[in-house]
Amino acid sequence: MEKHPTLSEFAFFPIDIHIPQTFPIVKRKDEQKHGHYRTKDKILEIYDAMSEAMKTGKPYQTLLDPPPTDPSVAHLINNEK
Repeated sequence: MEKHPTLSEFAFFPIDIHIPQTFPIVKRKDEQKHGHYRTKDKILEIYDAMSEAMKTGKPYQTLLDPPPTDPSVAHLINNEK
């Protein structure tokens, strides 16, 4: 079975370099609307919070608002039952 890298194994991954290159349209629209690449800043903020939770052993508290929900309460798509 293939082992997938954990969050801590990404500690040296240059995430701040790859994000801007991955979403150029989002970057352009963020900069037009907010004056900076807001999506990148949020991603890095969440990444830092998850990393800190791993270091300290404290549970991660999502910064997303609204928070993610349980799939059992999600709306059905098309003909799903």
